[in-house]
Amino acid sequence: DIYYEKQGYLALAGACLAGSAVGGILTIADAKSRTGFPQYIIPLLNRMESDGLVKRRGDDRVVLRQP
Repeated sequence: DIYYEKQGYLALAGACLAGSAVGGILTIADAKSRTGFPQYIIPLLNRMESDGLVKRRGDDRVVLRQP
């Protein structure tokens, strides 16, 4: 299990979604490069999905809202 400290998670989610508009597409490569957190990007994206920030579409994510 991976646990995120709240402020750290919000900072990573914000960095991940920086420059993305609601309804826009976020790729895994975009998320990795924006956060500098490549080895744990899938668990981060999964958490962001469970929090309603993104929705998975294939390998990409659709931005639903900003953190």
